[in-house]
Amino acid sequence: MDIIKKLLPYPKDFFFPSFLPDKEEILFFDIETTGLSPKSAQIYSIGLLLFKDTEMEIVQLFANSLSEEIEVLQGFQDYCKDKTRLISFNGKAFDTPFLEKSYSQYGLKSPLTDLPQLDLFKMIQSRKKFYQLPSYKLKECERFLGIQREDVYNGGELVYVYLEYLEHPTEEAKALLLQHNFEDLLYLPSLFSFFAYEELFQGKGRYCREKSELLSEENKLRLCFHFTKPTFPSGTEENTSPAEAQTYPHNSLEENNAFFPKAISHHFEGFQLEVFGQEAVLEIPLFSGEAKYFFKNFKDYDYIPAKDMALHKSLSQLYPKEEKQRAKAATAYQKKTGLFLPVFSDSFPNLFQKEYKEKQNYIPFTPELLENRSLMEEYFLAFLLHFF
Repeated sequence: MDIIKKLLPYPKDFFFPSFLPDKEEILFFDIETTGLSPKSAQIYSIGLLLFKDTEMEIVQLFANSLSEEIEVLQGFQDYCKDKTRLISFNGKAFDTPFLEKSYSQYGLKSPLTDLPQLDLFKMIQSRKKFYQLPSYKLKECERFLGIQREDVYNGGELVYVYLEYLEHPTEEAKALLLQHNFEDLLYLPSLFSFFAYEELFQGKGRYCREKSELLSEENKLRLCFHFTKPTFPSGTEENTSPAEAQTYPHNSLEENNAFFPKAISHHFEGFQLEVFGQEAVLEIPLFSGEAKYFFKNFKDYDYIPAKDMALHKSLSQLYPKEEKQRAKAATAYQKKTGLFLPVFSDSFPNLFQKEYKEKQNYIPFTPELLENRSLMEEYFLAFLLHFF
């Protein structure tokens, strides 16, 4: 078995998610196999990426023959010993089941059993309504971030290269096999940039009152939220020379100090969401007209047809019997005219509807709402979780 190691600088403007453990407890991994099923195929390489204080290290365990598979597996065991979190791309669906079966076939304990794993593929794909990528394969996610690979092959195509290598070993074929695995690993930390968008869905943005306003001529409300990039837990850039930085160009961020790696826009149903730089801006169409507030305890109300409204029985007793009727769920309402803000959570008070049982709820809009930071942040999060 060959062990190939290479030290590299961290990507420029590296985004490190705050929920992860200490970076030196993290291990990225990616396997290369001779097929899709461990019953009929073997692992010929396991690539690893480790975080160190001021740089990254890529380690590749490469089997020069199929008999060296067990050495590759044992090498992976050793690297897992002092780690508390594994990170992969589609590892839960492919790499992990394949590895566990392979360890079992050799009577070895899998190091993956007791280690929690973060699958970047699952995290990114779970927001496919938001990203709307052509696919969620690794190379497509990299392209979204502006990453351009030198390697043009996929794992399936390289199976034949490896089988040919076993018969006729050449340095050219070996370099081709290692390059693919190397680039799979090299850009995995860059996919952490997708966690910037996850901050949207965790309500981490700070409401900017000074940039939020009522667009009265358009009957729209514009809300702005600011995001601050977490500090990477070490001084990396100070130890990265220009020459080192050029070893793998990485142009994922659109501008210096940007929080979001790439601008994303959504326009639908009159809503407009713009995510760019360090901000997310949401424009909301307000409803102008008449809406109804329906009382849940409708049995305590009477409906007054002449007034087209419901009154609590303590007040309706002032009306003659012939001028009122027992309220039903559909008639136990009072009306209000004005501007209304569409809402997407039942947690907001005083919910109005245009008609009974309509799915869309509203709250009366007043300029004072713009002064309520916690309410606006709650509103933005509810909007995102509803549509994406």
